[in-house]
Amino acid sequence: MNEETILIQAGLSEEQAAVYQALLEKGPQKASMLAKWTGIKRSLVYKVLEQLETMKLVEKKGGEGTIAVFAPNHP
Repeated sequence: MNEETILIQAGLSEEQAAVYQALLEKGPQKASMLAKWTGIKRSLVYKVLEQLETMKLVEKKGGEGTIAVFAPNHP
């Protein structure tokens, strides 16, 4: 059983699991890179990242006027 399957069983959607798993594997990333690696459209990646932020699984880094970078938090 892979990590993404475990995340889905823990209650994440497929998209949430894919984005979170990519962050765990690759480290802090921009949404555009997450979209490239997961095959999920960038607009949906932003929505998923917002959901993961609400769940406290992801932290948004970067200030006003900069490109946001998203980092995984420990589950």
